[in-house]
Amino acid sequence: MKRSPMPPRTAPMRRTALKATAAPRKPQRDTGPTAAVRDLVMKRDGFACVRCGQSTIGRPHSVQHRKARQSGGTSDPLANSPSNLILLCGTGSTMCHGEVTANLDRHDLAAGYRLESWQDPERESVLYVSEYGSGQNAWLLPDGELAFDDPYEDEAA
Repeated sequence: MKRSPMPPRTAPMRRTALKATAAPRKPQRDTGPTAAVRDLVMKRDGFACVRCGQSTIGRPHSVQHRKARQSGGTSDPLANSPSNLILLCGTGSTMCHGEVTANLDRHDLAAGYRLESWQDPERESVLYVSEYGSGQNAWLLPDGELAFDDPYEDEAA
């Protein structure tokens, strides 16, 4: 049985024609902190990962929301406040940031690297670890500064 010859190739469809018929995409909403707040957090944390103390200069790093945006909502004024943000090495799926995001280590909760939905980021301290392994608790203030004594201690008494 003899096969019939292949029909001649037609010109490929132009991609621009396809794009013109597609519905326009909604612009992606940026729910993260402003560039100024990110810079403030990076300077406050000494350009080092809060969890392991390693320098983030020239390494992957990201700003972690201690209280997840889905827990507090982006309408929460504290969601992108310096008191809710820390600098961690890695991305949302690698290194320290990945480990904190995966919620695998209960010590991350105790150290203040992530918070439960009911916790107030301004009232929960964070364990700042040095590259040598020692650490110190600090409270993150809304203005981007650190307090090494509990600023709310008098209210609890």
